Amino acid sequence: MRLLALTAGQQTMWSWLLVVGVVVLLVVVALLHVLLREVAKLDGRVARVWQAATHVARNTATTWQLGQTAEALRAVRIEATRHARLLEDQQ
Repeated sequence: MRLLALTAGQQTMWSWLLVVGVVVLLVVVALLHVLLREVAKLDGRVARVWQAATHVARNTATTWQLGQTAEALRAVRIEATRHARLLEDQQ
């Protein structure tokens, strides 16, 4: 039976490797925290843009009727002109 042991140099190398692994892990956790915070900010901003867009959509949903409104106003103007002429003729 053979005992497996590490030399002093190997132990030092493993120690440094573990320290580097812990540092990398801490950096990854910090970056993930920053990412989550930025995503939360972005989510709030997207919600505000969505709300503004829905307001715009509601306010402009009936703009297609403006053409019909213009035609109706023309008809009213023509009729009002006829009435004005009739009233002028009667005076």
